[in-house]
Amino acid sequence: MNNDQWSLLLDKLEKEKNEPVSNPNNNIIYEQASLNGIASIFDSRLCDMIKKIPIRIDIWTAAVTMIFPPWNEGTCTLILDIANGADDLAMTLFGTTFTFTGQAQHIMISGGPKLTVPGTEFTLKGAKKEAIAKVFGLRVYEAIADHFESEGGSAKDLSENLSMTVKREGAVIEISLGLLRAIELAKILYT
Repeated sequence: MNNDQWSLLLDKLEKEKNEPVSNPNNNIIYEQASLNGIASIFDSRLCDMIKKIPIRIDIWTAAVTMIFPPWNEGTCTLILDIANGADDLAMTLFGTTFTFTGQAQHIMISGGPKLTVPGTEFTLKGAKKEAIAKVFGLRVYEAIADHFESEGGSAKDLSENLSMTVKREGAVIEISLGLLRAIELAKILYT
């Protein structure tokens, strides 16, 4: 895809959505997905885990952000702010459990070691491919696979395109996506 085609795609997406957020990197950022949009992409269990944001007394949105690079270089990123259920997601995606004690975290990896690390957050990578499809659905899984293939990676490393930063309160999941499928997802999430 050349720069003109890339610009046309982003312009089209921008026109179909309310105004994107400005930023110093000239990325195009969409925030606060519609509740109907997340329900169209994710199952109800994941939708319930995503943080909700009131924009008016009777209108709520979901803490879901998408970032598109200004040209067809770089990565499209889907970011989910998880309000609750981070422990379930960590177990399903990474086979990992965790607990916080004071300013330390205790991380237990299934069939492996127990780690104790200082601080109030840590990042997990290396999710199981089957778990990615189960948790996020086929649309997101295919968008991850598209990005991964465009980067020339092998199928066994696909899961490196997903990270989960666990915090004392919730978690943030970042997923690298292929451009065309990311645009399809954005049209659903932000309309």
